[in-house]
Amino acid sequence: MARTVPPMSAPATIERRTVELAQLRELLLYFLVVTVPLAMGTVVWFSAGGANDFNRRVSISPFDIALALLLAVAVVERRSFGRWRDWTWLTRIAVALGAVLAIALLAHPSPRGFDVAFRIVAGLAVIDAFVRLSRSSRQRVLAVVVVTGAVEAVIGMAESAHGGALGISPLEYRGFFYTFGSSTAGHAGFDHPYHLAFFLLVAIAAAVIGLRAASQRAPWLAGALICSAGIATTYSRAALVSLAAAVVLMLFARGSRDRRQTLRLLAVVITIGFVFGALAFGDGWHAKGQAASEGGGLDSDRHLRAEEALRLVRTEPVFGVGPGRYTIALESVQHQVLLPAHNIVLHEAAEGGVLAGALTVLLLLALLVRGWREGVESLTVFALPALFLVLDAYPYVFPAGLATSAIWLGIFFSARNHVDV
Repeated sequence: MARTVPPMSAPATIERRTVELAQLRELLLYFLVVTVPLAMGTVVWFSAGGANDFNRRVSISPFDIALALLLAVAVVERRSFGRWRDWTWLTRIAVALGAVLAIALLAHPSPRGFDVAFRIVAGLAVIDAFVRLSRSSRQRVLAVVVVTGAVEAVIGMAESAHGGALGISPLEYRGFFYTFGSSTAGHAGFDHPYHLAFFLLVAIAAAVIGLRAASQRAPWLAGALICSAGIATTYSRAALVSLAAAVVLMLFARGSRDRRQTLRLLAVVITIGFVFGALAFGDGWHAKGQAASEGGGLDSDRHLRAEEALRLVRTEPVFGVGPGRYTIALESVQHQVLLPAHNIVLHEAAEGGVLAGALTVLLLLALLVRGWREGVESLTVFALPALFLVLDAYPYVFPAGLATSAIWLGIFFSARNHVDV
């Protein structure tokens, strides 16, 4: 007689579905992290003359698959947003900024704008995925971030030692190599050494959180050491200042004895790694510092980028020129080169209007306050890449930069639940 298998109960079905979605989120985060540095992609749209300009085209890369699937998972397992009065000020500011940018997109629709909108919403799904992960799953994802960063750092240092490309595409971006004195700046799978520096800072941020919950510290310390040495070969002054700030925060951390010892050990390791990278690959840091002091180029023409942004703001102060259209619209005003503002506040003010710029300032302050309140680990995670938001364009303009920023903020928003203070 055939045996009848009773149907699964509704609670059991829901529990199984929840477990499966959790496993899928973890796997997709792995895929996202390891594919962001791959120098692969297909251009699907570009403005006139913008086929070779990251800021004036729309492209699809392997990591976009992970972004799309993470967004789909977030939609399937949607969470309640609750009532406005129950939201934190950070959430309210973020929602208000999103609404203003959405209005700007409707006022100035473009393929670039819808591409940016997708990446921002998908980035929120990445953050949500990090927060939803179990402690053990998050620890594994953080480990993947650190390992991926270490691999990129090794490639960058090898390029610096070799004086150029290694020929290991797609692990290496085929592009121009900057030189400073006798040194070559590595960029690994990224198109610019500063973009590699941003990714490595995020990897170190992952090590800050992962190390506090690790049973074995050596692998995390080794990863942070390699990443900091790799940052030194990018010759990014913003990255140097960011590392210095993080080291100071960790050296003067308070809390339990174990917490203080762990963070101070990590600070020493990061310092040793950077000093090694700065001294072992030529005189690049000395040459760059000397050139900046003698030539007066300390800000690398960022004041000119700010002036261009303000001209653009004056053309459309209410609705902006539209998300993703900064360099496209820049052609209509006086400018020297078609480059973004290199300052997220000015950039958002130009693309979304003055109100968007003001809300961006409030959002940055709200993030800083959250990091301060949650402890030195969260504050360090915020501080490591944050300077790039006001001195560069990569974290909020480039597709890979937006994805890396989502990983960074995912680490930041989940840090409190991961670290035992």
